[in-house]
Amino acid sequence: MKKKFSMSMFVSLALVFAVCGSAQAHFMWMDPIGEQLSTPGDRVDVNVWLHATQDDQLYLWALDLGFDQTELSDWEIAYGSTNLILNPMAPLTEDDSNKYEGKRAIYDVSAGFGLPDFKQRDELTAGEDHLLFTAFFNFNGGTWDGEDIWVEMRQGMGFGFDNAGWIDQDHMLVYTDNTGSELLGDNGPDYAPVPIPAAVWLLGSGLLGLVGIRRKVK
Repeated sequence: MKKKFSMSMFVSLALVFAVCGSAQAHFMWMDPIGEQLSTPGDRVDVNVWLHATQDDQLYLWALDLGFDQTELSDWEIAYGSTNLILNPMAPLTEDDSNKYEGKRAIYDVSAGFGLPDFKQRDELTAGEDHLLFTAFFNFNGGTWDGEDIWVEMRQGMGFGFDNAGWIDQDHMLVYTDNTGSELLGDNGPDYAPVPIPAAVWLLGSGLLGLVGIRRKVK
């Protein structure tokens, strides 16, 4: 019985670590993170990066950017790629249906590359960072801590790669830096570092729970 239990435990943990490992494919990170010295009227900016964990080519990305309208206004976005269909400097386009809580807005900042058939690509080199875009805002007051801007997770968003394929945005994690050591939360302002993705934690808990049930039944 011990041998069967140990094997079940090993397989369950292996699956958990496999999920964690697969989440460490290409990932996003943002800067600055943490409190910044700014006064009302200052122009502030946040960079959103893609960190490549293998050589690849990026041809499409679709994501939303959210921010707190009480502290930030007069926004525009500068895209990091010269291969985009979009103008390299363009205002954010608001989706009114995504407004919530009265003071926060979510904007679609998706980008396609090259011609409509996406023949043109952005080359990604393993271990290097690729600037997706820089978002500029006027700071209206309050505390500019870089945490009133966030990447919004919703269905249908994600990234298209030649090698990694399509990565849904729910699996494109966002970190505080390019080491991938501190994960940021999603779907809301004032995001905070969390130790492990909730989906992975729930999967691990469920698998280990099944191990416990198996042991009890046997």
